[in-house]
Amino acid sequence: MKRWKVMALALFSAFCIVACGKETPQEDVTSISVGNDGTIDYKIVENFGTEYSISDFEAMLQEDVTQYNQGLAEGAIEIAGVSQNEKGNIVVEMKFPSAADFNGFCNINTMEEILFFYGTIEEAYKAGHSLDVILHGRENDTEILKKNDILNLGESKILIYDARLNHDGTTQTPANMRINVSGQISHVSNGVVIVDKNTVDISAIDGLYYIILND
Repeated sequence: MKRWKVMALALFSAFCIVACGKETPQEDVTSISVGNDGTIDYKIVENFGTEYSISDFEAMLQEDVTQYNQGLAEGAIEIAGVSQNEKGNIVVEMKFPSAADFNGFCNINTMEEILFFYGTIEEAYKAGHSLDVILHGRENDTEILKKNDILNLGESKILIYDARLNHDGTTQTPANMRINVSGQISHVSNGVVIVDKNTVDISAIDGLYYIILND
């Protein structure tokens, strides 16, 4: 996330900083999965060479998670697993109680806020997101939604993804992220590649990307 270069003193930040820019099979791709209840499963798959041991990596990641969890009134971020696959890649799987906590953890010690939002369109607008964007239908590119159309879908869910979450800005190589949602995708912004009705890929250096789900 942000390739989290700003968290360079923590091993988790180093991990996120390099997790991009590679073409990988579906099972080996960095991904964000959003559940029906708004919980987030986050998986990063990356080759770190011999710089870090699995145990050191997990210990330093746990330190960051423990620190963040102390500020939570309910729920907790969990490290679901840290392992190494047959290709030598480190695979980290984490669980977040909400999109807000995912966003908050991404922004630990950052100089400028980066964004991940998941909630209703009405909630997004009240939170200050202008939604002044043009979206097109998942199955029909000519089915266009503009700001007023989007606002009229107030109770529908929207996901807003900031590509800087997975890019440190030091290269011109786009960072690749797969996003899975539990509901069916209805509309997306330009740059969002449809994989199937529940899945998209985004390969970008920066910018905000929007996904609307059916009720």
